[in-house]
Amino acid sequence: LPNRATQNLAGIPVRIRRSVGSGEQDLLLQALISYEARNGYTNPIPNGTKVLSTVLTDELCVVNLSQEFIGDSTTVVDAVRSIVASLCGLQCQGR
Repeated sequence: LPNRATQNLAGIPVRIRRSVGSGEQDLLLQALISYEARNGYTNPIPNGTKVLSTVLTDELCVVNLSQEFIGDSTTVVDAVRSIVASLCGLQCQGR
């Protein structure tokens, strides 16, 4: 998530509960979307955004988000950066 003061991304540890029928990427995105701002870290993903679908094939993850995701260009850039960094983090952990 972006830090308000520095605009750098920072990893925020979260606990994700696995559920039947949901992939890791779906659970991670839900955790990211529902994160509440604290300690200087903001959630750039607009309220009301929903994950409509994710498709994971080889090295590519396609994410389809609801229309609420569209916002001003600064917010969208930070949101996309947060999503990409989070999903890449899954791959780095041995996916």
